[in-house]
Amino acid sequence: MGGGGGALPGGPGSSSPPPPLPVPSSGAAAPEPPLRPERPRPQTPDGLTGRVGKRPSPVLLP
Repeated sequence: MGGGGGALPGGPGSSSPPPPLPVPSSGAAAPEPPLRPERPRPQTPDGLTGRVGKRPSPVLLP
């Protein structure tokens, strides 16, 4: 009758601490976010801006 009850070394039931997570040092630059396509800014309807009756200057197209 095999004596069990113990987890394998390095298994989920082991008492060894988990491996340290890769934490960047304080001197390392933050990783740049993935490039995203430029999104147009949402247009705010007149009335929420507080400038009632004043419209932004139109964009002159060539």
